[in-house]
Parts: sequence; C-alpha cells; structure tokens
Amino acid sequence: MRLPCDDGHQFHRPSSTTVEAEAAMTGLDYPPGTVAVLQARSLNGFFVSDLAAVTAAATEGARLAREAGDLYVLMIMLMNLGPSRSSPVTWTAPGR
Repeated sequence: MRLPCDDGHQFHRPSSTTVEAEAAMTGLDYPPGTVAVLQARSLNGFFVSDLAAVTAAATEGARLAREAGDLYVLMIMLMNLGPSRSSPVTWTAPGR
C-alpha cells in the first residue's frame, strides 16, 4: 500500500483515495459508507496535523453513530475526538 506522502515523508491533504471515496458517496444514502469516509478524513487529518479536520469528521461520525445506535462506530469516533482536542503532536519518520 502506498501512503499519500512524498519522499520527505510529508503527507498530502487530502489523499486522492479519500476524494474518490467522497465522490462515490455523493448522493447515496448508505450510512456505513459515509462513516467510512468520515473515518478516512479523520485519520488523514491526524497525518497532516489538521486537528480541525479531525474534529469535524469525528463529530459528524459520532452524530451519525448515535442516530443509528451504532456503539462501535461511536466509540471509534470518540477515540478520534480525544486526541484532536489536545495539543498538536509532530510526527517524525522512524530512523530520521
């Protein structure tokens, strides 16, 4: 699997696969797909240190999970929200 980063280990925003997934979900009423896209946006936000994006995606995902009564997705989205509300963390590639 190729991660969306350049040779300097700088992650790009948003990844092309996330954009493709969002486009595929446009106009569909398929909650599991919507939640998957929100999780991808949340994780991508962590990689690029965009905590506002993490918070927005995880908040929307938690809302959808509550509406559906999906406790697993709610737990995942709340776990994403926790670190998104703390101070930013910088990431360095191993061995650098």
